[in-house]
Amino acid sequence: MLEISALASHLFESLRQMDAEAVTMRDGHPAGLSWYGAHTRPDSKKSRTEPEWSKRLAKLLRDRGFLANCEHRYPAPNARKKCDLMISTSESDGGEKFWIEVKGAWKHWWLQRGGERIYHSYLFHPLVAGLDQSKTHTAALDLRKLREITRTVGTHIGLLLVGFDGENPMDPDVQDFVRLAKLDDRAWQMHKDSWPDTRRDGQFVRCWCWLREVPGAA
Repeated sequence: MLEISALASHLFESLRQMDAEAVTMRDGHPAGLSWYGAHTRPDSKKSRTEPEWSKRLAKLLRDRGFLANCEHRYPAPNARKKCDLMISTSESDGGEKFWIEVKGAWKHWWLQRGGERIYHSYLFHPLVAGLDQSKTHTAALDLRKLREITRTVGTHIGLLLVGFDGENPMDPDVQDFVRLAKLDDRAWQMHKDSWPDTRRDGQFVRCWCWLREVPGAA
């Protein structure tokens, strides 16, 4: 059986590797983990970073011996929706299946551009009133999708939040998110990691991972 803390460590180590390898410069700006899409698809102006994270994470986890793929369809009746990461262990190692959503939060970037409400919307909507209701891919909505997973298709669910902040740290926002999303329930295990963004002075990469077992009999 895979220890949840071990899986969180694999995810964080992979993210650190991705940050280190993203040495691409575009239009005079560095990529790094924050702008990973510019590294993986340097010729595309429309490359999105979050899907590129999921693709690379799946590959790095396969290199570490996991069965992993990205953009895995949810079971009916939500088959039109896709989960960012599906990670499985072998039958000899418990046959566990982890459904994990991956979400980015660019606090420093949005605050520098007067977009605090947008930043909060991508994190909190619909848990907080008055935010942008047009945002359909938020951290809170990702949790709503995950909570529909049953033991017939998975043993664990999880949310991996990758944040980027500076002089205004994300920790108070994450504490509010934990409270509002009820991630402080004892069933959830939280792990976190952080390191300086070596390409952006005074800024940091912050990672949180919440994982829990899916209740009920298989």
